[in-house]
Amino acid sequence: MIIFILVVSVISIYINHIYFFNPISFKQDKITYLSWNWYKKPLQVEYLVAGEKLKTYIFQDSSEVKIVISELKKSSPINQQQSTSDTEGNKAMITVDIRQLQDGNNAPGIILLHAQGYEGSSTIRTGRIMETFKITDDLKNLIEKRVKQAK
Repeated sequence: MIIFILVVSVISIYINHIYFFNPISFKQDKITYLSWNWYKKPLQVEYLVAGEKLKTYIFQDSSEVKIVISELKKSSPINQQQSTSDTEGNKAMITVDIRQLQDGNNAPGIILLHAQGYEGSSTIRTGRIMETFKITDDLKNLIEKRVKQAK
């Protein structure tokens, strides 16, 4: 019994060290539609603002990744008829990508989550089929803060 507990503990520590999610608590849904083992550490969040100039802000902090994912999971899907057109006017397009970094050298790897919207909007398109979601106020504020920090 002690050996079993020890083996399970070692496996759990290994999984938590290597992967962002673990297979027991991971919930696959419209936001995190890939299998849990796709989310291999390290991950980063990239904010891209496509206005008059192209600006980016890259955040390599797992707590930022966790906030973006959890706030997107709290967001409510809306149908296209309910969504207002955020493409009118001169609003900058914003993309938020969660990207896996390649082992060892922190070079950009595959994009695991892609979301796009427009500056000042309370909706964002994301997921496997790019559904429209009404984002939480916390996520909207975070995105606005990162847009201001983008270079």
